[in-house]
Amino acid sequence: MGTWLALLIAVPLVGWLAAIAIGAPHRERRRLAELRRGAEARGWTYTDDASRLRPRPPRLREWQRRVRFREGFAGTYHDLPFCVAHVTHESPAAHGSHVTPGSGAAEGGSRRTHATICWTRLPFPLNEVRIVPVELLDERRRQVGGTVHHTGHAAFDARFAILTDDELLGRMVVGPRARTLLMSMQVPWSVTLQGVSIVAERLDRVPQSTEDALNGVAILASVAHALTGGPRP
Repeated sequence: MGTWLALLIAVPLVGWLAAIAIGAPHRERRRLAELRRGAEARGWTYTDDASRLRPRPPRLREWQRRVRFREGFAGTYHDLPFCVAHVTHESPAAHGSHVTPGSGAAEGGSRRTHATICWTRLPFPLNEVRIVPVELLDERRRQVGGTVHHTGHAAFDARFAILTDDELLGRMVVGPRARTLLMSMQVPWSVTLQGVSIVAERLDRVPQSTEDALNGVAILASVAHALTGGPRP
């Protein structure tokens, strides 16, 4: 009886695991094909190696270990040049920090994370500012330092914090449009202003489609408009 019971449990389980193993590569190929079609339909440049995109991808200070750029695309959004990439990067593992299930830990006590990043360039460098989901705040402070500030908007401050030594600039980055966009996203984005780069990053999720990635691009555009007075998104 025990053997039959074990078989009744094991056979469906093996079939379920096999279906996952077979289906995952198919879903990934379909995702990449849809991403390419969506980019090319808009006249944007698609590539399997986003490190080739221009403007060149930034290297954020919190990326303290190897970063690998995977697929991505570049185009314009309301006259703002932008790039989008799927990246995997390694950072020191933090106690209690969120790690993508199945992503695994890298050597030397680090974690490997898949992310969607979007970036654009400003015409001039500015002081560093980071808009960080509160669950990542302690980790970011350990990595890059900075002083924590808040906007005074209770709902926003419950989910995000400003990490910078330039409080006035930090408040400019989180204007009304940027706050609305950040609050509307189910999976939170962070925003980094470093040198001449503005970067929107979403951890633990790859770009599912051009429309999905444009959520981050819209955040970039709102920040760029607040800082430069450029085209309003």
